[in-house]
Formats: sequence, C-alpha cells, structure tokens
Amino acid sequence: MTVISKPRRLVKEDLTKIGVGATLAGTGAVLTYLVEMVPNVDLGTWQPLVAAVLAVLVNLVRKFVQENRYK
Repeated sequence: MTVISKPRRLVKEDLTKIGVGATLAGTGAVLTYLVEMVPNVDLGTWQPLVAAVLAVLVNLVRKFVQENRYK
C-alpha cells in the first residue's frame, strides 16, 4: 500500500523517517564526542565533517545488519 503525505501534513511514515534521521545524526555526533575524548586527538575545524561521516557510517552499518524492503 502506498501512503501519500499531502503538503503541510505529516503522516506516521514521515515522522518515522525524521526520527531515524535524527537518531543517525545524533549517533554520529555522540561518536565524534567519544573520539574527542581519546587523548591526543584534535579534530579542530574538521569536527563537523567527521560527525557527518560517522553518521553515514552508522546508517551503513544499520542497513547492513537489518532486513530492508523497498516499495
């Protein structure tokens, strides 16, 4: 069944995707924070890029370990 999300309205599927995206971004940020806790690691101005890359890696691992169905 195809779900349609009309303009200015959010359906359950929209909220689920937003939540997953926020969780992935937050996980990447937490991983970046943990990397900075390791002594002698200074990311400096690269910190936002590292956070984005770590979020993508988290998503990659998530997709790899679970069953995915597309419609």
